[in-house]
Parts: sequence; C-alpha cells; structure tokens
Amino acid sequence: MLEGIRPTKADLTGRFGLSQRLSVRIGALLASKVELTATVLESAKPGSPVEAFFLRREILAEAASLDTDRIQTLAADAKLDLDLAVEDQGARRVIGLEEELAAAADFAAPPPALSGNGLALMPIDVDPMLALMPAAGALAGASMSADDVAKLKLTILTGVEPKAKIEALRKIVIAALPQNEKGMLLLRAISDESPEVRAEAAAGLRALGLDD
Repeated sequence: MLEGIRPTKADLTGRFGLSQRLSVRIGALLASKVELTATVLESAKPGSPVEAFFLRREILAEAASLDTDRIQTLAADAKLDLDLAVEDQGARRVIGLEEELAAAADFAAPPPALSGNGLALMPIDVDPMLALMPAAGALAGASMSADDVAKLKLTILTGVEPKAKIEALRKIVIAALPQNEKGMLLLRAISDESPEVRAEAAAGLRALGLDD
C-alpha cells in the first residue's frame, strides 16, 4: 500500500525543498484527492524532470481518473526515468513508485512460522522496556491521532535533527500502524547520516522482530 502524505505548503517548500509553483500544483492535486508519497516528493526538486512532469497540464486535468497505465504513458512521453504507479484507495488516489508497492508487499508477507529444525522463530533482542510494558506501549500508541502519526512519519523521512528523528522512531514503534508500515519507516532510517539514528532504527527493527 502506498503511503500518501498531506503536507503543508511550508513542508513542501521547506522540508522537501520544492518550488512555489510545484507546491501550488501539489495543493491542487490534494484538493482533487490525489496524494504523492514522500519518495516522489523528494525527487521533485526545482529544475528536475520530476518537477516538470508534475507541472504538466494533463496531470491536474486527469487527476480524478489517473491510473498506473495512464501515468506511465505520460511518463514515457516525457522520458521520465521513474516507474510511477497510481493506487486507488477509495477516498483518494496515491502516486508513488512501483518499487514502493513491491517493498510494501514484501514487508506485508508473514514470516515463516518454523525454522529448518522445526523450532519456532522468535524475535531477538526485543527492547526490554517494550517487553516490560506492552500495555502501556499499546495505550500510548492508540492515543496518537492521525495527525500525530503523520508528523512522526514526516520527521523520520525528512527531518534533519537526529534527536527529533530518534524520538519519532521510538514513538512510531508503538504507534497504531501496520507492521509493514513501521518496517518501511525504520528501514528508511537505517541509511540516515547520523549513527545514533541508525542505531535507533536498528533497535526498532529488533523490537518488531524484523531484523532478520
């Protein structure tokens, strides 16, 4: 499942570094119930082919009916070197990369129940605080609003302060999100420039049993 985001204009021009013109176009797409993933937004820097593509008249004119076949045809015409996909999620359409869909499907696949010797596989190195306080963690996660979770995701994907990212990673582990979504966010943080952020992401993956 593609994760579309609904950023503010300040987020688009500040955190994502997009042009004012593209920010206006993103706002118009949001009004048409079309969202973009953070990965696509990160690729749409000023002067880039991705920016020029999303400023095309057809993107906004056909927003309500865009599907993967159509957006790939438009991308091919524009010689865009990205494999875009459109996911119809009922109340909205989300534009992302095909590899994001593939990654989401892989994370969603259940792990094998048994190892080769017939013994059940168990998560290793689980955070002791999560093990000691599962009820508290679940309660804290359930109390987060959709906006709270969206802000955590944005901080993990686009934040620059290691301390803020680490706090967001700790909260996302206990948030009321599907396991595969948590895994995708933690894997993105594994490649962060900060060793402290990478270590926290690795700890989160261990806590979720996704470090194999």
